[in-house]
Amino acid sequence: MKLKDKGSLVVYNVPQEVGQKLVAAGLAVEVVAPVEPVRYANVTWQVVDGAKVGDFLYPPEIKAFCSGCGNPQWQSSNKGTAHLTMKYRHCGRLEEVPAHIADEYTKRWTAYISRSRRKTVALPALTKDTSVPGSGTHVQSVSAKLVPAKG
Repeated sequence: MKLKDKGSLVVYNVPQEVGQKLVAAGLAVEVVAPVEPVRYANVTWQVVDGAKVGDFLYPPEIKAFCSGCGNPQWQSSNKGTAHLTMKYRHCGRLEEVPAHIADEYTKRWTAYISRSRRKTVALPALTKDTSVPGSGTHVQSVSAKLVPAKG
């Protein structure tokens, strides 16, 4: 416990029991250090498009970085729910995705889905061949003529 005598500017440490008795007797005043408010560092949130590997495009990601503790975190989802499931832990706190980042993620997810939808390809018809014993289904043969490109 930190004390200072009445009328003095000298601060000294004493055991808790002794300090309480000196304050109760009016001989000293307890010195309390001012408590500084806890400052949390700045968190940077961003939404980025997923990586492109060859023809494959990964879904968009939400990234967060704390300038105080240096903890990076990112999350993506194959269902488009990263903005709902991400919880960012840093500096002893737990934060959810801010609304403006969730909106941006939803826009990028919609764009990702529209780009990544596969076009329907017509497959050759399956036919039943009754002339072959065991008469299973097979794919009709499809022939294609290759034409060299002009150029």
